[in-house]
Amino acid sequence: MSRSSLPLASIALLLSAAPLAAVEPEAAVNDARQFHVECRITDATSGKRQVRQCPKVTLFEHQKAAISDLVLRPFVIAVSPAGDGAPKPQIEVLPEGLTIDLCCHGSEAGSVTLDVTLEESKITKVRVAKLDDKTSVQQPQVEIVKRRQFLQAESGSPFTISLDGQPAGKSKRWADFVVIELGSSAK
Repeated sequence: MSRSSLPLASIALLLSAAPLAAVEPEAAVNDARQFHVECRITDATSGKRQVRQCPKVTLFEHQKAAISDLVLRPFVIAVSPAGDGAPKPQIEVLPEGLTIDLCCHGSEAGSVTLDVTLEESKITKVRVAKLDDKTSVQQPQVEIVKRRQFLQAESGSPFTISLDGQPAGKSKRWADFVVIELGSSAK
């Protein structure tokens, strides 16, 4: 790990027992149906298949969850004088990587619809501007691609989503999902 990047997973491990899946707590817990979602994110861009992560989350119907594979990158975007006259850097931390937002909806017929929003951010260029002989600032350029898909299948059936926009079978990055309806939480 370089000094200029900090994996988000490392931060999340310190804060939570479920480091890579965040669940929206204010979702309506009166919804009786619960779903267990398993995800496997695979990357084959280097020629070898590598499973990046395999998070699991249980949520109520209509509740949202997020799975992230991010790196937080700090940039010095400005410099201002401190109280003692020394320059004080202003730092902006930008996320780079993949975030998958999930929401499950069940039907009376037993099928499950998985609402998936993929957001991929990439720092494409960093321009360095010199302020004087000793001071420079960074101006990062970020590209964000966002896609939304609705997938429907029977509970327990697999879903596969391309993460690089390529058709199935040609994709070098993909996520496999299995959604299992656990039943009712109502008493």
